[in-house]
Amino acid sequence: MWCVNVRRLGPMPGLIHLRHLWVSVLAVTLLASAQAETLEQAFDIALSHDARLLATQHQVSAAASGLAAAKGLALPVVALDGRYSRFCDEPALRVHLAPLPAMALPFAQQEGTLVHAGVTWPLYRGGRLTNAAKAADATLAAAQTEVERTRQDLKLSVAEAYVSVLRAKHLLALADSNVTTLSAHLRDVSAFLETGLVARSDALAARTAEASAWQDRLRAATALAIAQASYNRLLGRALEAPVTLEDQVSVPEAEGADVSVPASAANRVELVGLAQQGAALQFQSAAALAAGRPQVVLSAGYSQIQNRYLDKD
Repeated sequence: MWCVNVRRLGPMPGLIHLRHLWVSVLAVTLLASAQAETLEQAFDIALSHDARLLATQHQVSAAASGLAAAKGLALPVVALDGRYSRFCDEPALRVHLAPLPAMALPFAQQEGTLVHAGVTWPLYRGGRLTNAAKAADATLAAAQTEVERTRQDLKLSVAEAYVSVLRAKHLLALADSNVTTLSAHLRDVSAFLETGLVARSDALAARTAEASAWQDRLRAATALAIAQASYNRLLGRALEAPVTLEDQVSVPEAEGADVSVPASAANRVELVGLAQQGAALQFQSAAALAAGRPQVVLSAGYSQIQNRYLDKD
């Protein structure tokens, strides 16, 4: 006959301890959920720290400046020049008219200034300016598509690294479970061996299986460390930084996108960028050929020379 001794502690202390336990578990769960990183957060961090994306954005800025410079070639150019000169002696011409003695006739001051203001307006350049502007515009479009291509490649790399970390994490958990199971099996076989219920070969086989499980766990742990290092590298972090990811991966679909229809070649940013680069080279070639055609330029200017020997300035 079994006898059970039950000691009553009272309802209030047990309830308080149980409530504290649930509060602690809930706090730990909320803290883990708050620290877990989602795929969207990983995208944002990678896009803000990637050096390749920053370089392509600087290329867009440079291409925009090139476009503004190409359009500025068709605008009038205003130039203002000034010069000040001073001679050791006053310039003069030596004149000898017989029977008069030789004379020195000054024709300029010992010091003087020259001021010139002019404007130049290209009227016809044989299509050079138009093709140069089109080439700069195509270069800007190609740089913008390069930014989008780099952005998509980076997000794909981050998504692959994110999934690789989750996969390695679950494989490590599976390896831990396998080690736990085989270790328990080895203990049971060792106990049976002591009582003579199993052969020694069974114990050796169990020990070999456990050692193989530990080796598989070591491989899984190494794969997880490598996956986490690759993930941290893409996000601009230290390779050994801890990684805590959300297990539920949700990828938002693009608005108006039909996943059943494959993307056409005209919508691929790689092909669009190559087409824009080809167009830019064609326009640059046309601008170079236009340099050999007749050029018409309107030029006007005003010059003032300070010289008291001249009739007018």
